Amino acid sequence: MSTHNKEAQVASFAATIQYGVVTIQGLLAGNGGGVTALFALKGGNDLHRYVDAAAVFASGFVFALVCSFCSYFSQGLLTRSAAAGAAGAAGSEDKAEDKAREWGSKGMKWRSGAIIFGLFSLACLVGGGVLSFSIAMYAELPR
Repeated sequence: MSTHNKEAQVASFAATIQYGVVTIQGLLAGNGGGVTALFALKGGNDLHRYVDAAAVFASGFVFALVCSFCSYFSQGLLTRSAAAGAAGAAGSEDKAEDKAREWGSKGMKWRSGAIIFGLFSLACLVGGGVLSFSIAMYAELPR
């Protein structure tokens, strides 16, 4: 692989990682902001109506934290896999390819977990918003 291709690949990996970081930060901010907004804006007598919505947002926040945790381990295992593959290509280790495949497989499992928990967090963000809106609209209906 030429030097230019390696540099392009490294830049692509860095951009992908940064995109993931920003996405997870958005999920954390959105779900955390939902809980904060409910307590700050609907505090007092109306707060009991929004307990379910706050629980949905809090669950989304926890899912985003788990997503971040899974992403961290996934990236570590995939980096280790790439290093073992490079060592095997250099001929320094006979079983390096097996280790690279093993770590790569584990890394992909952690990445799948990160994606699943990220989607759960996104679902909580949307669900909490819809639930909060429906509760607010129901409270405004004439009785």
